[in-house]
Amino acid sequence: MILRRFTSLLAAVGIVILASASIVPAVAPQLGYSILTVRSGSMSPKISTGSLIGVQSLSPEEARNLKAGDIITFHRPGPKSELVTHRIYSVLGNDEHRTFATKGDANGIIDTWSVSPEMVVGQLSWDIPVLGYIDAFLTTWPVRTGIIALLVLYGITTRPDEKPEPAAAEPAVAA
Repeated sequence: MILRRFTSLLAAVGIVILASASIVPAVAPQLGYSILTVRSGSMSPKISTGSLIGVQSLSPEEARNLKAGDIITFHRPGPKSELVTHRIYSVLGNDEHRTFATKGDANGIIDTWSVSPEMVVGQLSWDIPVLGYIDAFLTTWPVRTGIIALLVLYGITTRPDEKPEPAAAEPAVAA
């Protein structure tokens, strides 16, 4: 009986984890967000390595309204075009030809590139420390396969035809 309850609990936790790891990344873009894992310490202590961040998507027109101090995610200039999340250090140019100088909070110098509004993916909305590590771990195929295997094992080992023992009947009270 205890083993059955434990496996039921384990199966429920597995279902929640698998569903969360699958649904949140699928639904977030529909709500205008990108969900990303921070892979460096350039924004420490504000955003730690391994944090999961939510970035509100911005159009180039919306990005033109960003100001110094805002934290943005953008396509880094260059052949790799990797995503970078840094703070806007200063706004350069005028309304027509606006660019941003960026800097990671933990970095000693301003980034060597400037960021145009067209390069901006979005603005930081929230961050959750450590959750990025967990998300990255849970979304690997061996872990997902393991969770599915546990759920299948649970389905095989539980027998729906077993009926719990009836509870002892309480004696009737005479009125």
